[in-house]
Amino acid sequence: MEFGRQLKTLLKKNLLLKGKSKCSICCEIVFPIVIIGVLFAILALIKVTNSDYNSIDVTTFSRRVGPENKLLYGSEGSLNNDQSGVIETMKEQVATARGLTVAEVQDFFMEINDRTLMESFFKNYSMMVYGGVWFNSSTNGGGGGNNNDPIAAGGQFGYNIRLDSDDTADTSETGKVDGGDSSIYLNDNFASIQVAMDQAIFGYFGLDMVLNISGRHYPDPYTELWQEWITGRDAIIKSAGSVFITAALMMFSFRLVTDVVIEKETKIVEAMRMMSLNSLAYFSSWIITSLITSLPVTLLIVVIFKGSQLIYSTSWGIVIITFVLYLITLLLLSFIFSIFFNNSKFCGLLSFVIVIAINICGIFVSKNEFSVSVKLLLSIFSPIAFSNSIYIMSVKDLTMILNLNWDYIVTENQSILMLGIDIIIYIILIWYFEKVIPGEYGTKEKFYFLFTKNYWFGKKRSIGEIDDIESTFDSEDVETIPLKVLKNSTISIRNLRKEFETGDGLRVAVNDLYLDMFEDQIHALLGPNGCGKSTTIGMLTGLISPTSGSAFIRGYDITSQMSKIRPYIGCCLQTDIIWSQLTVLEHLVIYASLKGVEGRNIQREAERMATEVGLAEKMNAPAGSLSGGQKRKLCLGIAFIGRSKIIFLDEVTSGMDPVSRRQVWDFLLKYKKGKTIILTTHYLEEADYLGDRIAIISQGKLRCDGTSLFLKNRFGQGYLLTCNKKLENASNGFNTNQVSEFIKNFIPGASILTDSGAELSYRLPTESLSNFPQFFTEFDLNLSKFSIQTYGISVTSLEEVFISLGQEDSKKLNNNANGNNEFNKQNEMESLKLAIATPSDGINQIQQFKGLLIKRIQQSKKDARSFFLSIILPMALIIGSIILYKSMNDQKQVLFYNNSTQPLTMSLSIYTDSDNTINVPMQLLNNELEWSNLFNNSPYFNKFKYINESINFNDYLIDNYKLSIGAINFTNQPISIDDNNNGQSTNCSYIAYYNSDYIHSFPIHVNLINDALLRKFKNISISVTSMPFDHILTAFEISSSDINASAIIYFVFILMAGFSLMAGSFAGSIAQERTNRVKRLLYVSGCKKHIYWLSNLVWDFFFAFIISILSCSILAGVIKGAFKEQFGSFLLCLILLSCAIIPLGYLMSYKFQTYGKAVGAITAILFVFGLVFTIASLNVRIQAVVNQNSTTQKVADIIDLIFSIISPIFALNRIVFILSGFPGSTRLGTFKVDNYWSFDYLGTPLIVLAGHAVLWNVWILLLDYVPQIKGFFKNPKNLPAPSPPQDEDYDVSQERRRLLNMRPSEEPIQFKNLHKLFPGSGKNPSKTAVYNSTLGIPRGQTFGLLGLNGGGKSTTLSMLSGEIVPSSGEISINGYDVITNREKALGNISMVFQFDALISLLSAREHLWLFSRIKGIKESQIENCVEAFIKMVDLTRIANSGCGGYSGGNKRKVSLSMAMLGNPSVCFLDEISCGCDAVVRRQLWDVISELGKDKSIILTSHSMSEVEALCSRITIMKEGKYTCLNTIQGVKNRFGAGYSIDVKFKKEYLETGIQTILQSIPNCTVLDQHDVMASFEVPNPPGNPIKLSNIFSILSNLPILDDYNVGQTSLESVFLKLTGANHDQRINLYD
Repeated sequence: MEFGRQLKTLLKKNLLLKGKSKCSICCEIVFPIVIIGVLFAILALIKVTNSDYNSIDVTTFSRRVGPENKLLYGSEGSLNNDQSGVIETMKEQVATARGLTVAEVQDFFMEINDRTLMESFFKNYSMMVYGGVWFNSSTNGGGGGNNNDPIAAGGQFGYNIRLDSDDTADTSETGKVDGGDSSIYLNDNFASIQVAMDQAIFGYFGLDMVLNISGRHYPDPYTELWQEWITGRDAIIKSAGSVFITAALMMFSFRLVTDVVIEKETKIVEAMRMMSLNSLAYFSSWIITSLITSLPVTLLIVVIFKGSQLIYSTSWGIVIITFVLYLITLLLLSFIFSIFFNNSKFCGLLSFVIVIAINICGIFVSKNEFSVSVKLLLSIFSPIAFSNSIYIMSVKDLTMILNLNWDYIVTENQSILMLGIDIIIYIILIWYFEKVIPGEYGTKEKFYFLFTKNYWFGKKRSIGEIDDIESTFDSEDVETIPLKVLKNSTISIRNLRKEFETGDGLRVAVNDLYLDMFEDQIHALLGPNGCGKSTTIGMLTGLISPTSGSAFIRGYDITSQMSKIRPYIGCCLQTDIIWSQLTVLEHLVIYASLKGVEGRNIQREAERMATEVGLAEKMNAPAGSLSGGQKRKLCLGIAFIGRSKIIFLDEVTSGMDPVSRRQVWDFLLKYKKGKTIILTTHYLEEADYLGDRIAIISQGKLRCDGTSLFLKNRFGQGYLLTCNKKLENASNGFNTNQVSEFIKNFIPGASILTDSGAELSYRLPTESLSNFPQFFTEFDLNLSKFSIQTYGISVTSLEEVFISLGQEDSKKLNNNANGNNEFNKQNEMESLKLAIATPSDGINQIQQFKGLLIKRIQQSKKDARSFFLSIILPMALIIGSIILYKSMNDQKQVLFYNNSTQPLTMSLSIYTDSDNTINVPMQLLNNELEWSNLFNNSPYFNKFKYINESINFNDYLIDNYKLSIGAINFTNQPISIDDNNNGQSTNCSYIAYYNSDYIHSFPIHVNLINDALLRKFKNISISVTSMPFDHILTAFEISSSDINASAIIYFVFILMAGFSLMAGSFAGSIAQERTNRVKRLLYVSGCKKHIYWLSNLVWDFFFAFIISILSCSILAGVIKGAFKEQFGSFLLCLILLSCAIIPLGYLMSYKFQTYGKAVGAITAILFVFGLVFTIASLNVRIQAVVNQNSTTQKVADIIDLIFSIISPIFALNRIVFILSGFPGSTRLGTFKVDNYWSFDYLGTPLIVLAGHAVLWNVWILLLDYVPQIKGFFKNPKNLPAPSPPQDEDYDVSQERRRLLNMRPSEEPIQFKNLHKLFPGSGKNPSKTAVYNSTLGIPRGQTFGLLGLNGGGKSTTLSMLSGEIVPSSGEISINGYDVITNREKALGNISMVFQFDALISLLSAREHLWLFSRIKGIKESQIENCVEAFIKMVDLTRIANSGCGGYSGGNKRKVSLSMAMLGNPSVCFLDEISCGCDAVVRRQLWDVISELGKDKSIILTSHSMSEVEALCSRITIMKEGKYTCLNTIQGVKNRFGAGYSIDVKFKKEYLETGIQTILQSIPNCTVLDQHDVMASFEVPNPPGNPIKLSNIFSILSNLPILDDYNVGQTSLESVFLKLTGANHDQRINLYD
């Protein structure tokens, strides 16, 4: 039941993700079909070379011989009378046929009676020789020598026909020869000479018979469609068919392994496992999802193979089952591969290569003769099983031409059985490997877990079996746990430890932690950034495996029973683990199903949860479009939906506005019953409000644990006085010593707690409580004198406890470090001032270039595996292709001509002696008796077979082609037979059919018939022998004598793959930096766009050029010929190619969001285009050569030009074919390349490559300037904005009027009528993110941009930084228009994004060095500046570790430090302290306060105390509009109500506490309430003012309070009033 529900949900999830990536789906469907299309293109190319079945007339001698085409003849010494008579008869016959005299044809013949001289003449004048006839010297050979006696009856006239050996069939072979048959005798001069000689012999010996002979290929016995593929099936499918099919099907596996590893890499799969994901359902969902697209395509491939009858004998069922089972095994193999990858960069590509390599091995397994049992054993690897299967399917359709030993061949059924077994084995391996193979995330079993008792019989431990924390962790800083609560313990952490290896050595993140947590409680887990909170949660949820120790959740051990724990867990990790493409509702539906919500309730529960977490209006919005706070709400909803009992919330309210935070508080208080909630937060008031128990962790250890009251009593020192300085005096002119001295006059024990930004706080000891009334009275009178704007008083707060403990730890660290117990903040501030003041020396493009190059070097060093795969692997492929080319070239060359000169007599005996079944079918018009009388004198008459004319001769030959080597079909009645056996003058016309399996069939059958006729009538036989001349090499053959076409083709394809992979790998890193917004941050920080691209191009070009130079050098060194002679040309080709495909890959990377998918897809696209175009081009060029057709060659030239323009890889292939001398690469009629640089050869592809290089480099360099270019033609400031709201706040309208006529140079930041509308899509309506806003910020002002999540703050900053183009409005920064003069406008600004744009491999120190160079700090000053920032933000301990392992707060420190470098004039800080602890937050405030003295800063924040400490002017945005605009005090004065009081009641006074406050303080009203927490307002009318000291006196005497805070109306109260709902309204959202 649960499995089925989860499977259904996961299938829906996968299909939704697939459906939202249409480009990937198209590639997934098209690529396999393209690969199969390439296979069929090759097969078609083979098919076009099939034999011609038309009749060829061979009685052409008389027409073709001539003075420039002489017939040589002779015999050793001289001709005898018969030989001479035959020659003279031939001359007469030629003369008669041509209408000439015998004298006129004498020049057509040349007598050479010396064999050596004849051969010498032919060698020198072969072009003017038609052929030769050489007579034997024996008597029966036609007389010869000195014997002039005529041939007696029964004698034999013999002659030898001499032609160039390449113009005759191979006389050393008699059977079938690849690519050869008897057609060569017909197409060249042999047959015409034979027929002319036989005609002359007939005439000389008195047989008046005219021969009309034609030759024809046997009727094609393979007339069926399936038989037409025989040649291609034998040459390709049998040997390499499985590779093509595997490559096609691996396209689906490529995407599957990439998608699975991406979910693993982004923690999504582990997060789902934390929340009850059924691993089998997850595994099955991906397999089924892949099958949804792959199965139809696979069946289509089956249809193509079976429909085309390429696979014929094997049944449809067997083929379908084989292909489908193989597809499933490939998908399962993808899952196995995914287990071993933690990074998606190259997982798909490596998986593809591994499977193809195994499949190639399978080809050798299937073809070699060894035990079938061994082959079946090797078939455990499914690619080998599939190779066996394709081999048997192929050879079953080749039985007519192959003789095989079937004892060594695996059958289809055996292959199917093995594929089925493979599926079972792979499923078991997936289950086992998932449990034991360690990954970056998740806990694993020991490899021998199956043999442990705990695995099979593990049991839940009871509370009594687990030592309580008090007995194991003795500390007075841990509050005693009541026995009633202790019985409800759900989490017990014991001695838990986690160590990490970092760039700074071994780091202990969690150091032997002890802690207990209980049901019905919220347990707040606090601590400074990097103290181990998130690591602890990671171990408790199974995301991270502990180094030692353990923890028990509901009695189950996290180290061995995590599967039992996870059904109870709900988790909201520190990072948002969501799918950016899926909507809010889709997320909640998925997790509701995973966590056991009943099917009929899932939709309703998901909608309810979306409403309760405040995302009702965003239900149908993609998660990627949500603001940071909204994403946290979604993660909160995911954690709580369903049956979760143990909820982990890691900084759940990080990035939320105050209203949203309070909604979350209400939510948690409402739903904590029956649950154990573990909450980490850096908002200490949140922990105070929510935490039933609060644990503070320091340096990985438990520092204290107890209720809020316990911690305050244990570590607090009375009361906390918090003063807000007047901001104009906060940095300069404020005298802290004067204030301190005044306070200590009344309260001697007072001490400074914090002094950061505009905030100054003091500890006031309890023993001075009696002095408070007088002190506050005097203090109120002196506020203006001290430049204090407001102040507040509270009992010891949790924040004070936290800061106090932080200072205590700092002292310990200082003692350990240098023995200095004094924390010299003044010295640090001086260092900070110097660092911030370190100016930019101006943007130095060379320095930026240097910094970016160093960045690439550092990334390569720290990610050696990726470097290897992106550089070394392509290099290995390219060099490997050269080695293969060389090794194949060194092998015995396959001659493209026949060089056999061995004489061979054309006699049927050469075949019949070895095969008695051979016969010679004959069909003629005579009856069988006449036929028998005509041919019975032939010694082979017993082999003749009469075919009655009623039988279709062609059909007979098709049916019986294996029983004959040739056949004769008389087309007229050859002769009349009288009683005296005297023949009457007649024509003898017949067609001699030749069987392509017997290369000498035609001349043998012509001799057989002519010999039989002469024997019948003159009792003389004819013997004809082929005696070839030595082959005279043509210029083409001489130049191509060292060419191995197969070697060239393999070389080209592997070379193409290497360069495609190189371009794809380089493009992957670009896609990654774009997705992570690193590129955007570089641009905002002043990096010149062209420098960014140039640095990447130069780095990638450098390695590409090394590869190119190595390739050219190796080729020139080991391959003779044009590669050496044209070294410069080929090097230029590779350089231009690199310059073309690398920027082209960069451009293509914009279509991909991940490294792995970018690499795989770009490599495949480049390779497939090159492959398809190359095959198509070769096809046309071979046709041009075969047919010697100049028109076809011109068509090929045009096609090559078009293909080169489309694909630079094809241009490379064209050049390689030309330089290697591949047949067809030269022009028709020429045999060598006279000028390689001509347009017919290298000129055109080199020019096209140069065009590619220029086009793509210019395009990539100008790409990021497009918005600026568009701005010149369509500036948003010229577009009308909506009218200002009618109810616009007065101060906002005043600002609009103030900026109306202000010049851009007057204030550094100005924007007027700024408006941004995002168009709607699907169910999501159009959204106005920013509505007609106008604002100016002078130098030295820190402006607070506040608002709800999704209110428009980040959109505003994105427009100001040039990332988003406004719909309308004008922006000027530093006096320059951001749209039309972007480079100057953004030349001296800095920005901290809402989400850290850091390079995970680089350390904090390396980041700061990089951005120091980007911002133009002098090299001599960089080190001091960087070290000052590292020390100030307390990153010294981890400064050399990769930022990817930093906590959220430490990442913010690095981001802020980078922003402050170079003394920028304008800074945009988007939620700068998000994720930072209280101590770090104040460190950042110090830095920002120092930074803001002479700069314009826009700060967005959800911490109102931060805004009050830093900002001199603020606005609060709601739905894209400004609700107010003034100083903080001005906003408070307009929208505040005097004083605000925050109290925490003792639980026993929860019901009556509010009434007691209202009665005790006149005119007091309730502002907000959360459980035991409440907020009140107290008006302070000018006519009847009330002193803060009076309110304090009242509160301090009320026994109902645990805690309270009183002060002037807080900014947070104003924020809630302007943007939020009150407590009752929020609660109504849930009901």
